[in-house]
Amino acid sequence: MSPSAINTATSLFFCTFVPLQPLSVILGKKVGQSTYLGIIGLGWGILTLSHSWVKNGKQLIAGAATIAIALATPFSLAKAPGQSWFLSAAVKEFAERRMVLDSAANLDSRFKLSRRDMQEALVDWKLWTILPFNVLASIAPQGFTIFMPIVIKGLGYSGPTANLMTVPPYVVGAVLLLLFAHSSDRFRERTLHILVGITLVLVGLIMAFSLPLASPAARYGGIIVLLSGTFIAAPITVAWLSGNTPEPGKRAVVLAINGWGNLGGIVGSELFLARYGPDYIWPLKVTTGLIAVTFVGYACYYFELKA
Repeated sequence: MSPSAINTATSLFFCTFVPLQPLSVILGKKVGQSTYLGIIGLGWGILTLSHSWVKNGKQLIAGAATIAIALATPFSLAKAPGQSWFLSAAVKEFAERRMVLDSAANLDSRFKLSRRDMQEALVDWKLWTILPFNVLASIAPQGFTIFMPIVIKGLGYSGPTANLMTVPPYVVGAVLLLLFAHSSDRFRERTLHILVGITLVLVGLIMAFSLPLASPAARYGGIIVLLSGTFIAAPITVAWLSGNTPEPGKRAVVLAINGWGNLGGIVGSELFLARYGPDYIWPLKVTTGLIAVTFVGYACYYFELKA
């Protein structure tokens, strides 16, 4: 299968498989897999650069590290919100109170998910209004994954060094995501944070297609700007929807439908085809237009809610 076909198949798989998973698994798959991909590249680059002394045993070392992390993970997970070492006292109290309220809402129900929950979610105009913009916002990462190797090659790097050069954009994206998530929770504001993230994506995309191929370093900077805002919209949108849907059953349906945002992967894989290389000007311009539509959509949504 070609990279485009594999990406399309994977996106279709998650769009149908994820809605059937528990909420925590949905959030983990939606946010974690792309944000921390750079760590994988860093590990691979370090192993490859050190091949002189791990040439015959690098598979053993990598496998042992994976097994060790898997064995240690259960002991690092909290059994309840009140035992979460990474949460402050105030957040622990809020999380426990929220779980009690969710449980109380289901005490008189035979089923956790009722027909009424599904009906209310399916006729909620806010959900169906924001869904297409969430799909469009997820297109940018697809362009980056294909366009990044071209930029690295233009810088003159190859092999292990090229793998290491893919790490900084992901690191910047992960740090910015954590900062924006913390700020969004602290100030209890979602839309403006999403709009700032989308603005960063637009700036990065414009830099990527407007700068000449003869300036790969500048284009690499554009990719870093692009990745700094790419991962912000999706998790904050999830927090926005879940925080404004108090009924547990309806919330589960709303977040499952929002998981269809993975359809953006199909659009991205069909845009960044090999025939548009090596500059990918046309796909980048189309992506910029779609992200601009996303910005306008979220902005209209913001003013509608403020009215």
